[in-house]
Amino acid sequence: MFPLPPDTAAHRLVEPVVGTASAPDRTALIHAAQSIRREIARTSSERDRAAALPSEPLALILSSGLGAARVPRLYGGSGASFRDLAEIIIHLAAGDASVGQLVQPHFIFLERVRLMGSEAQRRRYLAAAAAGAFFGNAMSETGGTRGQWATRLTAATDGYRLNGRKFYATGTLLAQYTFVGALTPDDRRVLAVVPTDRAGVRLENDWDGFGQRATVSGSVVLDDVALAPDEVIDLAPWERRRHHTGAGSQIIHCAIDAGIAAAALDDAVGHGRGGARATRDSGVEWAREDTTVQDAVGDIAARAFAAEASVLHAADILDRASEALYAAGADRAPEVELLLVEASLAVAKAKIISTQAALRAAERLFDVGGASGTARKHNFDRHWRNARTHTTHDPLAYKFRIVGDHLLNDCNPPNTFTY
Repeated sequence: MFPLPPDTAAHRLVEPVVGTASAPDRTALIHAAQSIRREIARTSSERDRAAALPSEPLALILSSGLGAARVPRLYGGSGASFRDLAEIIIHLAAGDASVGQLVQPHFIFLERVRLMGSEAQRRRYLAAAAAGAFFGNAMSETGGTRGQWATRLTAATDGYRLNGRKFYATGTLLAQYTFVGALTPDDRRVLAVVPTDRAGVRLENDWDGFGQRATVSGSVVLDDVALAPDEVIDLAPWERRRHHTGAGSQIIHCAIDAGIAAAALDDAVGHGRGGARATRDSGVEWAREDTTVQDAVGDIAARAFAAEASVLHAADILDRASEALYAAGADRAPEVELLLVEASLAVAKAKIISTQAALRAAERLFDVGGASGTARKHNFDRHWRNARTHTTHDPLAYKFRIVGDHLLNDCNPPNTFTY
């Protein structure tokens, strides 16, 4: 068998005090997210047009302490809940959907290190995030089937070597580290945590999607990159144990979609109150007095409200499951399994609602003010492009199916990293 660091799962959830560094509390985190939302919304259209690197928004996020929101206080972070994180992401995505997605891999990597990493890895990477480090991802690849990886980790006299090519590497162009999905020679799945300035790492800004244009989701090329044993996390044990990090990843995606719906509402209200023209048949002077415009804005508002409410409710359920899992450690009681299943199902339902809300809100925006809303100066179409691009990550048909299968046949969601 390919040599990997020993599995220490029985000890991984015991978190000794590492430090008591001051970090923002919940109120400060939400206030910072609201402030950043307003700031980045002013420049979001320009970033979309230019597919510009969101360096300044990311600097605001990291300097405010938001990057360590879910890092436990024992490691210098804020110890925020998933509900807090979901609210933060909704605000960021409402300001700029690309920025909301930019930070998604960072947060889920930290969650997986906390759960699946060794104590030394937690001390290193969680503390680095608390000090302002940013983590991108290099998980997906083009080609192959069913998300299979061709990237390989092989043994070397001084550790390991990593070779492969990744795409959709969201955040990595601006990150100090990227986490890379790879296979060992005996096909065990691992995460390799790679400093982006290490020899053999090449980053390419070649993302060309029509939406989420500023997520910097380009390519990462890995050419015989040297790794130490403590830079590798074995995922194989967690492919057999139900955990919360798939639902944790999905709740952030839900929050991004809820943020897109909120952004469409912001522009619908602004345009309806400002420059929108009333149609000839309305019989009124101002668009805001037109009942059809009122209907459109009310529809968008209701969908944005429903998306946010469902996301925050699912996040509450996810909090109960994750807290139970961390408290249980290696003692996997049946009630913990039930909480994890409940969380996966709740997040799947929130994903259905938030996806539909983002797409429909972005479409209905164009019922406010008629043809004037299509002027390029507004760039209102970015909301639909962002929603359509982002929601392709997780086809809703599978979410509907797992919810229905559970209700009809008592089948639990798949035990994967996406539920």
